[in-house]
Amino acid sequence: MNANIGKLNSGKCYVYLNGYRAEPFWGTEAECESAIVAQGVAEPIPVFVDGVDMTTSTTGVAAQAVAAEPIKKARRATREYVMTFKAADGSEDDTSGHVENVFAKDRNEAMRKGRDIVRENSGPYGPKIRVSARLA
Repeated sequence: MNANIGKLNSGKCYVYLNGYRAEPFWGTEAECESAIVAQGVAEPIPVFVDGVDMTTSTTGVAAQAVAAEPIKKARRATREYVMTFKAADGSEDDTSGHVENVFAKDRNEAMRKGRDIVRENSGPYGPKIRVSARLA
C-alpha cells in the first residue's frame, strides 16, 4: 500500500492529491493508487528504503517492501521446581507430603508434569492429590 493512502476502519481509502488544504480523493485502494499514478501527489509522504528517500530518488526504482527477518523468540531456560504432593481429603497416606524435583520452563509446565507423575503412579482413578510447585 502506498504511504500516501490513508485507510479508515470501514475499509474506505483516501489520498490528498492536491495537498492537505484541499478535499481528499475517496475510493478503494486500487482507485486511490491509480489516481496517484495519473495525477501525482502535491505533498508526498517521504518513504525511506535502506536510508534512501524513494520519493525524491532519481534512480527510478520503485519502493519495494523490505522483507524483515523473522524475529526469533527468546527461549526460556528450564528451571528447577520443587513439587509437593498432598492428599486432597486431608488423610495421612503414603502420598501425603511427597516431594519431588522437576525441571520445567515455567510453573504451568511444572504443574502439568506433576499431574502426569500422579497419574502415572496411581492411575486415572486414584486418590485426589493436591499438587503445588515452587522454585527450588
